[in-house]
Amino acid sequence: MSTIFRLLLLLLLTETKVMAQIPNENPTLPYWFPEDQTTKTPTDKGKYVNDEFPFQPSYKDFRRWKNEVNPYADEKKNAVWSVPISHQPQNLFAKEDYCVWLGHCTFLFQIDGIRFITDPVFGAATPFYPRKSQLPFAVIDLPAIDFILLSHDHRDHLDFDSLRQLKKKNPEMKVYSGLKMDGLLKKVFKKNHILCAGWNQVLMEAPFKIIFVPARHWSKRGLFDFNDRLWGGFIIQTKDKNIYFSGDTGYGSHFKRYGERLSIDYALIGIGAYQPEWFMESNHISPTNAIKAFDEMNAQRMIPMHYGCFDLSNESMQDPIHVYRGIKELHPKKDRLLIPQLGENIFLMQP
Repeated sequence: MSTIFRLLLLLLLTETKVMAQIPNENPTLPYWFPEDQTTKTPTDKGKYVNDEFPFQPSYKDFRRWKNEVNPYADEKKNAVWSVPISHQPQNLFAKEDYCVWLGHCTFLFQIDGIRFITDPVFGAATPFYPRKSQLPFAVIDLPAIDFILLSHDHRDHLDFDSLRQLKKKNPEMKVYSGLKMDGLLKKVFKKNHILCAGWNQVLMEAPFKIIFVPARHWSKRGLFDFNDRLWGGFIIQTKDKNIYFSGDTGYGSHFKRYGERLSIDYALIGIGAYQPEWFMESNHISPTNAIKAFDEMNAQRMIPMHYGCFDLSNESMQDPIHVYRGIKELHPKKDRLLIPQLGENIFLMQP
């Protein structure tokens, strides 16, 4: 038996062993609702899967997308638009609660004196995806942060340089994420500073509750790790407000389900990287479907995100917010479809 064949056989056996051991829950964590303990996190053949709309990446579809003529090409080439920055940015050391957009899916929260940040990416996602929007605050000027909420492993959401910058300033900071994400996060954080959950498991109980919830997406960081790590969003339940952070997600029935379970005051939902929809709908949600999801959740306010920062798809950087704004003007709850500027305290926006 050749050495190469032995190595391939060893790799196959190792992969099979790993497949059999993939966890569908964190046994140390409680569930949001009792029925969630029955369903747990879905897996198939040693991989995490969506609970509806199963997704399998196709190289054929990818090549079809790349070979198509992009109808936005001229608009992208000539665009000079960028996400506006607030002229009166939030005082990050104030005592009041705040939620401040730093760009893409990065939000800095302060609630009940606790500070946390979502999907921190402060620079380029990769050398091929430079950052197109400014940071409203220098990283060195950020206040102390207690923990990170990390939705999944894609590079425009998990950036090691950004995590290390935060860790240097906050050596005792914790990070909350999905199952198997600890394999990546241990490169930056101590083991006892990482907590990973299955879908609908409660990561934190006090002083407010944080739940890791399903999203329609997928995971991949390298060549051979498709869906090896769990993706998702977060529900933050406080004494006076409930917040939904979608992470990356396509449209699905999960939005309506969250609205049936609790009253959502702020729904932070992506609107960008959606064209062409035939290819992107399994990954991201369009502005039209994001507002549809907001309606189905019966949320009080919507905060659009995941646009204007990284050029990830066909449409121009300004397209998602322009489409969103057009729908907003005709919507019966148009005053509740908010459009925050970078650095602005969303909790103070009206109504």
